[in-house]
Parts: sequence; structure tokens; C-alpha cells
Amino acid sequence: MDGNVCSVVATLHELRLCARCILRFIDERKSSSYEESYKNVQGLVSEKYGIEFKSRTNEDENSNGMEVIDDDKTNDKQKTEECAHICPSCLGILQEQCDGTVIKQIEEEVTNSGFEIESFTFSVSLPLCTLVRQHSIFLHLKEKFSDFYSGKTSVDNLPSIKEVFKWVCGPALGLMLGVFFQHESSFQILIKFAYDNGNEELEFLTEVDPSRFKERKAKKRAPVIPLFSVTSIRKALCDLQTAKQLRKYAYCPPSFARYKSYCAEVICSHSSILLAGRYNKYSRTLPQTPWIIDGERMLESSVQEKICDILLSKVQADDCKFSSGGREDIDVRMLGTGRPFVAELINPHKTILSKEFLAHTQKEINLSTTDVKIRHLQVVTKEEYSTLKEAENTKTKTYSCLVWTEKEISEKDLEKLTEIKDLKLQQKTPLRVLHRRPLAVREKVIHSMSTEWKDCHHFTLYLKTMAGTYVKEFVHGDFGRTKPNIGCLLNLEADILELDVESVDVNWPPPLDPSPEALPSSD
Repeated sequence: MDGNVCSVVATLHELRLCARCILRFIDERKSSSYEESYKNVQGLVSEKYGIEFKSRTNEDENSNGMEVIDDDKTNDKQKTEECAHICPSCLGILQEQCDGTVIKQIEEEVTNSGFEIESFTFSVSLPLCTLVRQHSIFLHLKEKFSDFYSGKTSVDNLPSIKEVFKWVCGPALGLMLGVFFQHESSFQILIKFAYDNGNEELEFLTEVDPSRFKERKAKKRAPVIPLFSVTSIRKALCDLQTAKQLRKYAYCPPSFARYKSYCAEVICSHSSILLAGRYNKYSRTLPQTPWIIDGERMLESSVQEKICDILLSKVQADDCKFSSGGREDIDVRMLGTGRPFVAELINPHKTILSKEFLAHTQKEINLSTTDVKIRHLQVVTKEEYSTLKEAENTKTKTYSCLVWTEKEISEKDLEKLTEIKDLKLQQKTPLRVLHRRPLAVREKVIHSMSTEWKDCHHFTLYLKTMAGTYVKEFVHGDFGRTKPNIGCLLNLEADILELDVESVDVNWPPPLDPSPEALPSSD
């Protein structure tokens, strides 16, 4: 065996690193080397490298001749002996608790969280002082064994605490939960480790780079910015590239750990689920989204709330973001096959959504109101959702509207409208939306028109338009801001009394088999 490796291992052992951290610092990259129980890994390292793991006390001096920092001289012998077992590199994270107490704590948190899961992944948040400790150990080793570490520029070139924790805990937690651990999964577990008084070990950085670690005065209502962060610590450590430089400010190698790091928090979350479908709106007094002005609700409900309130309850999500392929005004009905919509359910707890479950949810929404009905409710991916967004500027829509004319008209007068094809409009931003849309002139197209005469002052106009066309303004002219308009074309004054969207011509989401409950007609 390479004697150099044995010397490195012996040095790491003298520094009281745990068995798994010893393997990390000799660049052992086989995950199987770490996955056994800690006692077994300890035994394998002992046997292979000829070292013996035994209890020591923090009353000893550490290997670089410095006394262990411990201001509390009243600690009893039991605590002192316990501290002697703590790895100064991982602060105990990769030791026995990695196999037992932490895994059990995570398993309990996941079980109690109420999430349905089919797989999981997790991320680990470490005490910030581990960044300094890893850097310190690496510089010490690089100084003492320059040949062995000649190809390594930083501790980032070695397996990290986070990587090893995942190698060890991922499969073990998977067995306890009965699902697979994967590097990518919709269900994420964030494990936050803490270390008491860890910031004390970072104080020297304020001397290394005073400008970076100034106390920052928080602005009113702004979030408090912590003095130390992963980014600021990493940047400061870049200025300390040798053990000699680091020793001007701190111990190198680091002092023994005074406390064991502990799992302070386990946070479970699930990626958003996108539910898509198409909705019809049969009311002329219902807005698409909540209508709130200056914090005051103007109307009782909305299309969004009638759909999302039930989805939130059924899927047990934290929030729901609603979007659709365009929008209709409050006094406009959405008929035909409906308008495509997507409901993004944030952090859903019920995540296994069968066709039967979605069909039942759709039926529940449809039975809850006569104003809104939905169809084709289904789960879609982000990629599939992008299809809807891409079609927004290319789709066409068909409308029907009841038009009033000041002058009397005949059926013959309306014939000229049916002969017009691909009529180009110049539409200034309508006065009614100018408060929320920038002033601009937009070119839109009326692809075709047909009419149905009602009486000498009324007719129904059917039209197929380019997406984004303001139909109301095309009828009444908006004080000349839309040209040409119905008034110009018929040489009279016209106004619109009712407007319905008959179709949104985009084949999305894919239609499903007809559901048992028939959608009501628009009558």
C-alpha cells in the first residue's frame, strides 16, 4: 500500500477526524465505502490503514500544540469525553447520528408531514463554520503532503460532507420510507444542521476582509442581511490559500469541536403540480380573477376562485396560481369548448392524482356552481404548458356579439360585412384599459365576418379574429381610436350590447374522453 496514503490517514487520525471524513480527505469516491454503518466503516478503515479509533478527552492538547478552546471549566467528565468523540471536520454529522438519530428524525418528520410520495431527494444545509474547518484541514494537509495533494486546488476537489451524507442516508432513508431515493425528485427534504456558537469561529474573517463583513444597516422593511453567508465566506477564504496565511488569523488545522452539530430542522416540500383544462363562463357578472381595489373586494367571487378553491382543498396545496389562454371581460361569456387554463398548485400534499380522482374533482367543481364549468382536467408538464404560452400570439378566436345601430339597417346592408376578409385594423390602446396598458397602436386582423339580422336596429355579428383583438372597440370605434370599425364600414353609429367568446382556437390541453356529467348549454 502507498505509504504516503498511510501517513495522510495517520495525520487525519491524529486530528481526530471520523472514519468517513478520513476517507473523504484521501479522495475515496466509491459511495459503497461510506454506506456501511459507522462502526463497520470505522473497522474497515482501522484494518486497512492500521489505525485504532479510541476515546480521547478534550483535556489533551491538540496535535499542533494548542490548548482546546473551552471557556466552561465546569463541564463534567461525561461531557468532556463526549466532545472527544466529535469529528472536528464534519462536527459529528457523518458519525453515528448519520446512521441512527438523524435518519429516525427525518423519517418521523416526513411521515408526519402528510405528503404522498413515490420517491424523494434531499438537500443539506451545514453550519457555516464547516466551510472554514474544511478549508483549514485541506491547507494543513497540502502543506504537509504537497505531493499527495498536488492535483488538488481546493477542498472542493474532494468528496464533500453533503455528498457523503447523501450516499449514507439516501438509501437508508429510502428503506425506512418504502420509496426510492433519487438525485432528482418532485419531493424534496431539506435537512438543516446547526452548531452552537458557530459564528464565533467565523469572527476572524472580519479581519481578513473588513469591507466584506461590515455590519450592514438594514433599510426599513428590508430583510435582515446576515453578516456571514456561504458566498461571503468562500470569497474571504480565497484570500487565504496557504496554511501559513490562515495561521495569521485562526488555527490550522482547526481546534477540536466543542459541540456536536445537530439536526435543527427538517423541511418537506413538493414541486408544483400543473393541472390544466378548459373552462366555460356563463355569467355576465363574474370576473376571471378576484376583483380587488385598494384592498376592498368589489365582487364576491371569480372564475379563478370557483376553480382553485376546490383544487386547493382536494390536493391540500399551500397556494394556487391561475393562468389562462387570454381573458374575457366581466360582462363577456366564454362559450363553446371553453378557454384553456392552468392551475399551478404550490406544495401539494396529495400528489398521486389518478384519472378517477381528477374526474371526481372536475365533477365536484361543476356541481358547485352554475356560473363556471370545466372539462378535460388533467396533469400537464412545464413543457406542455409552454405550448399554451407559445400559442398566445398565433391563435385565433371566434366571437358573437349583439350590435345596435342608430340608423335603421336591412339584411342587404349587412352583406358587405360578409364579403370582407382579413381586414387589418389599427387599434390604439382602448381608453378602458389605458390605466394598465401602455399607449401603443397595434395592428390586428379580422379574418372573417358573418351576420344575422334581428330587426332594423339590431343584428348579431359573428367574427373570427387574430389573438388580442379588441372586439368591443372594433364595433363602437372607441372615439376613432380603432380604424376601421363597424361604424366606418356601414357608415353609421354602432354600439355593442352583448359579447360572447364562441371559441379559443388552440387544441390544448388534449381533449379527454367525455366525462359522465354533461356540461350545461349556454342558454
